[in-house]
Amino acid sequence: MEALFLKLLNMSINASWLVLAVLLLRLIFKKAPKYIRCILWGLVAIRLICPFSFESVLSLIPSAETVPTDIIYSSEPNIHSGISFLNSTVNPIIENSLAPNPADSANPMQIIAFIASALWISGVVAMLIYAVISFLRVRRYIKEAVWIKENIYICDRIATPFIFGVIKPKIYLPSSISEQDSEFVIAHERAHIERYDHIWKPLGFLLLTAYWFNPVLWLAYILLCRDIELACDERVIKRLGADIKKPYSEALINCSMPRKAITACPLAFGETGVKGRIKAVLNYKKPAFWVIAIAVVACVVTAICFLTDPKDKWESENYGIVATVSAAECDDVKFSFIRGSVNKYNPYIEVKWENNTKEQLCYGEDFKLYYGNKELVRDEGYAWNTLLYGINSGGVSTETCSLMGYDITKSGSYRLEKEFHFDSNSDKKYVAYIDFTIDRRFSFIGLRYKGEKIVFEDGMYSSIIYTDKSIPQYLISEEMHLFTNENLENPSSSSWYDIGELQSFKLESETFDEILNNFMWDSGYSAKFLRKNNKNAFRVIDKKNNRLYYLLEQDNGEVYIAYGYTEGYGIRWIFKMGLVSNEGVPVTNSVGIYVYNGSPEPISAPSLRLDYSDRTFHFSWSLFSSYMAMGDFEYDGSSVICTTDDGKNVYRFNAVDNGFVFDGKHSSSIPSYRYSSDAKESECPVPDGALFEFIVEESSVITEK
Repeated sequence: MEALFLKLLNMSINASWLVLAVLLLRLIFKKAPKYIRCILWGLVAIRLICPFSFESVLSLIPSAETVPTDIIYSSEPNIHSGISFLNSTVNPIIENSLAPNPADSANPMQIIAFIASALWISGVVAMLIYAVISFLRVRRYIKEAVWIKENIYICDRIATPFIFGVIKPKIYLPSSISEQDSEFVIAHERAHIERYDHIWKPLGFLLLTAYWFNPVLWLAYILLCRDIELACDERVIKRLGADIKKPYSEALINCSMPRKAITACPLAFGETGVKGRIKAVLNYKKPAFWVIAIAVVACVVTAICFLTDPKDKWESENYGIVATVSAAECDDVKFSFIRGSVNKYNPYIEVKWENNTKEQLCYGEDFKLYYGNKELVRDEGYAWNTLLYGINSGGVSTETCSLMGYDITKSGSYRLEKEFHFDSNSDKKYVAYIDFTIDRRFSFIGLRYKGEKIVFEDGMYSSIIYTDKSIPQYLISEEMHLFTNENLENPSSSSWYDIGELQSFKLESETFDEILNNFMWDSGYSAKFLRKNNKNAFRVIDKKNNRLYYLLEQDNGEVYIAYGYTEGYGIRWIFKMGLVSNEGVPVTNSVGIYVYNGSPEPISAPSLRLDYSDRTFHFSWSLFSSYMAMGDFEYDGSSVICTTDDGKNVYRFNAVDNGFVFDGKHSSSIPSYRYSSDAKESECPVPDGALFEFIVEESSVITEK
């Protein structure tokens, strides 16, 4: 149910962009025929009904999937709105407050999605009950109606004319209506039937029932009802002639009724926007042909731009890896690329499975990797997990395929293939694959840069002041991590701060030009100049300090660093960088595990786990201890300083060639205990000077080249 709700949520967001476009076109084409508006509302209905769409470079919708379907289970939940400022503002809040805690049985997003789905279902049921009650109430009123002719009836218990019925619509008139008014009313209601409005309005209400949580669509439904009436008024005036404008307006006044609530049915003659309708009737003039032609063209353009999805700019490109094609042999199974990296210590491709079949889908950890047409063989020492993973019908799952042990040092085309089957028939195998390219042409990798000049400065909202000489140094490790020298007074210092891994993205006007002040550029520079001459663009967010960085590699080989804040004001400075050297470039890994080799109990020896990707640590004193220290760590070039999540304890380790040495004098105390029942005295499990040796080959300590 949660997956269905997220699907409808994304569809409603995409439809909302189309609604905004329709609102704008309603203002622009005031003189166009009113049926043009109904066509535009029809496009909104198509967007809400169709669960899929085609991708197009002409699409004006910022993001095809604002709320990812796997956000419920993601370790770093975030949205992809397609608006960089919104993403950079909202995502840090979501990640900080809704990220899952491994110790919890369910993560916050699962709870929120369940509650939201339950509320959505409750709202749908309430709307349907309201529609049924309204239908039964009207049918009770017209039960004693008297047939006059054809499909026209007269009734004492109604106050205004309307159409009732879908398959065989009937026109009901109040017994108090005058003969002159009835002529216009019947013409109007017949226009409704000719236009099938007795079908379109209930359909619109049914869509509103499914998407009741979106206020933009409530506005759309109200305006749809109004535009339906205006279109019928125009048809009657056009058919009976301009001479009936005044008496027709009087009929509207005589049959008007107070609008009490939004209804699904019936179509009442004087129910909607009577004042506006009278004004439109009295001012009606036959529109010029060129107005109609332009309005029709606008409808076509709107359909192309808002019924299609944008090509995904944010998820299709990552450092060194660009996915080109993904597919599965079963039409109802979707296998797609999320992200990847050719980091030599932890190369991987993350993929997403979507099971739209009615069976459980099963797959294993193993896969085949090809370079061109040649199947690559994995190095010895890497074994596949034999477990099978299952995805229920309608389910979504993500998988990380490690490329460790494969020779992916060459640039070129690769293919990753995975087999899967269904629970009902494990013998029949299907293949899903992703074609991708690896590009190792980035010239700045492994280099260190110093600032040459400030080309953009917008320090209005910042207390930091830079000069050309005080620009911090930056360097890019072989693993595509961006580092900065925090000691601005001594740029040659070995103290470097790891900002994070750079991710490639496409530099476009809305993600660059529009977030920069045009009046703050150095002579000869502009946002357009940098964007037009850009070869590669990368970005990284320092979540700890809420800072945003862009690295721009230009066609002429120049490198620029854009630096600002994720919250509030965007990019504040852009520095032109000059090459220093590649000495002292840090090498980082994803995970390193270190064990105290002097423990009296080797099986339960204290261990230190450092995750360099998110800079978190786990410090275990012993299997006999119920406490494990966890939190964040910092590396200053010679020491790792670990701070627990509650901020109460700090542990310091000094780097040596084969691991780390525990610095007990500058660390929080560790309680002593007895290792066994026959132990005479309690001992500290981690004494001062304890050597924690590196034991996991796929991860290593940060070192200096």
